[in-house]
Parts: sequence; C-alpha cells; structure tokens
Amino acid sequence: MASEAQRAANKRNAARSTGPRTIAGKRRVSRNAEKHGLASAWSRPPELEKELLKRAIAIASPCQDGVEVLSLAFEVAEADADLHWVRSARKALLAAAFERAQTRFRESLHRSLFSRDALLGEEVHDPNELSAFERYETRALRRRRTAVRRFDQKCALGGPYGTPQG
Repeated sequence: MASEAQRAANKRNAARSTGPRTIAGKRRVSRNAEKHGLASAWSRPPELEKELLKRAIAIASPCQDGVEVLSLAFEVAEADADLHWVRSARKALLAAAFERAQTRFRESLHRSLFSRDALLGEEVHDPNELSAFERYETRALRRRRTAVRRFDQKCALGGPYGTPQG
C-alpha cells in the first residue's frame, strides 16, 4: 500500500503529465500520426489495389467459396501490404541514419575529430522514433494474424492462408 508521501508525489506527477496545454502544443501533437504516415489510414494507388486483388484471388483460390472468402482474403492481402509498408519505412529510416553516420565518420577522419560526440552526433535517433515503428509493426502483425485466422476459419482448411496443414 502506498504511503501518504507516495500518493502526494503521484498526484503531483499526474498533474504535470496531462499533455500539452497550449494551442501550439496541441496542434503539434495532433500531427504525430502524420510523422511517418503509418498510424493513419492511407489511400492506395490504383496499381496497388489491383495487386492486392490479384493476391487476394491467389490466397482464396484453395477455398472456392465465393465473395465472403475473397473479401477475407483481401483483408489478409491488405494486412500483408501494411506490414510490408511499416517494415520498409523502418528500413529506410535506419538506412538514412546509417548513411548520415558514415558521412559524418568520413568527415571526422578528414578533420581528425575522433571524439564519440563528433562520430555519433545527430545520427543517434530518438529511441521513441524506433519504438514507434515497433508499435506500428505490432499493430500490423496483429491485424494480419486476425485476418488470417478469420480467413482460415471460413475456409476451414486449417493452415495459414487456407492451405492444408500437414
């Protein structure tokens, strides 16, 4: 059980951690989902829509059970595309950070600056940024797992994407 001092400290800390209070702060955090574009719904180009439909037809082909199975297969294809999108964005972020770190390292060699700060500098990204990608990936994996489960239940073949297990 918490002491009076702990309860008072918790109350003070909770009062400080209620989020932004200014209009500028609220406006800034309202755009957090747009930072990577991964937390918001995205509009797909028509080419991707066609590719997703082809993939859904391939996924649904073992079942041959009509429109509902094709719809569930489309959800699986969408979830796969979302997961690929998240992983590609994270890979691009890390590749860009690595490239900047290499450039900075090469420049520091020319200037004979071998201090840790000179080598790392701004390339050490905010860990929250990378953990955001983990959250996005977890959500995409969960969405795909749910879509696959629903598809398999409807298809009743037991394996991933309606393939027979064995």
